[in-house]
Order: sequence, then C-alpha cells, then structure tokens
Amino acid sequence: MENSKHTAQIIGAALVGVAVGAVVGMLFAPEKGKKTRKRLMKGAEDAAENLTSTVKDQINALRHEAEQLEKAAKSKVNEYTQAAKQKVDNLQ
Repeated sequence: MENSKHTAQIIGAALVGVAVGAVVGMLFAPEKGKKTRKRLMKGAEDAAENLTSTVKDQINALRHEAEQLEKAAKSKVNEYTQAAKQKVDNLQ
C-alpha cells in the first residue's frame, strides 16, 4: 500500500512538472510560436513516454509484490491446514 501511495505521488509530481514546464516555456520562449509549439509538443511527448514507462515499471513492481503476497498467503493456509489436520488426528 505504501508503495502505491508513493507511486501516486511520483505520477502527480510528474504531471505538475509537465504542466508548469509548458507554461514557463510559453512565457519565456524566444522563438516564434510555431517553433515553440513544436518544442512544447516534443517535450510533452517525451514526458508522456517517461510517465508511461514509470507507470509500467510501478505496475510490474506491484504485480510482483502481489504475487509474493499470494505465495505467502497460500503457504500460511497450507501451514494452518496441516496443523489443524494434526490436531484432528491427535483427537482420534
């Protein structure tokens, strides 16, 4: 859970960074509008690719963590099942 909260913060910060960068770029752009728009689009595309990559990495990490938790849960269920069977056998 803590990892997903951290991931959401990273994604939120990246989106805010992209928006702020676009605004600052437009305000201080020394080039003509057409060139500026092309640069902004390229920057936005790069940011989107980076964000997509980060999200995919986080999804894979979360998937791996979920698989580990599932294995641990199955192991505990098996452990408790065996303990319960032994208790039942001891009662007979």
